[in-house]
Amino acid sequence: MIYLAYTKEDAVFVIRLAEDLTATGIDLWVDVNEIGVTADWSAAQQAAIEASEGVIVVVSPEAVKREHMRREIDQAARSQKPLYLAVARRSPWQVWFEGLPFADFTGDYDSGLNDLLVNLMGGQNRPPRPSSKEARPRSQPQPEAAPPQPEAPRRSIVRRLLRRP
Repeated sequence: MIYLAYTKEDAVFVIRLAEDLTATGIDLWVDVNEIGVTADWSAAQQAAIEASEGVIVVVSPEAVKREHMRREIDQAARSQKPLYLAVARRSPWQVWFEGLPFADFTGDYDSGLNDLLVNLMGGQNRPPRPSSKEARPRSQPQPEAAPPQPEAPRRSIVRRLLRRP
């Protein structure tokens, strides 16, 4: 299971990322899907990080300001969990994590997703360092799209993400 650390300001990005990762078979832990409303969120998040195989950190300018993000990253580091960066929007945090696997979603989402999957599947704790642009992993052709799903559940997830403490 991979733990997903994010801020509520990145909820729209996180929903898309979570859907895409789970569609590829990644067992993903997202707090709003796993923690009950009356549960102790901090304890549940700590237990999930301990049980995880790694942590995806959604990097954005808001993430820099959130104490809970620092705590989650700190705990992952203390527990020697691999960190994988998903750069949703450019942020000063990027320099703090130099040398860790990263996926840049700021330009082309599909390329970012492909890079993140390569990092997760490779089990390495270093970003791919291609010698040329051609050496970068390319997005794979997408399978035929499934029929559209009703929007009500997605809006419900968005509301829960936006109410996140």
